Amino acid sequence: MKASDPAQSFSLGIPFMDASHESLMAKLQHIAACPDDEFCQAYCDLTAIIESDFREEEESMEAIRFAGLQRHREQHARVLSAMHRCRPQVMAGDIAAGRKIIELFPQWFSIHIATLDHTLARALAKASAKASEQAEGAAAK
Repeated sequence: MKASDPAQSFSLGIPFMDASHESLMAKLQHIAACPDDEFCQAYCDLTAIIESDFREEEESMEAIRFAGLQRHREQHARVLSAMHRCRPQVMAGDIAAGRKIIELFPQWFSIHIATLDHTLARALAKASAKASEQAEGAAAK
């Protein structure tokens, strides 16, 4: 992963998503640089973080009844499936297999953010604006 991959290029204007993306990129950089004797634990920790981030994102999609929920959830499931399938290899000492997942993740992640997360961010912003308008209308009565 290149140090020139700016986290701000992943900014979508939705605070929880932007914070999650920035944090995940930092954790990916950390695990990519960590020594082999720390890799197993870091890989397991990263998997748990990704699961939590994806769950939070999916809950936000459910809350607004996002039309693209199923497709988005499938993408999350594919990534987590690959990480879980690789975990036994990593735990058995095949660090190279885990490092390959970590190496490929940013490529998938940047495409995911530019497409599915971008669409979700627009829907979340629209839902937030609508909720604000309704709240203002209710307060004006």
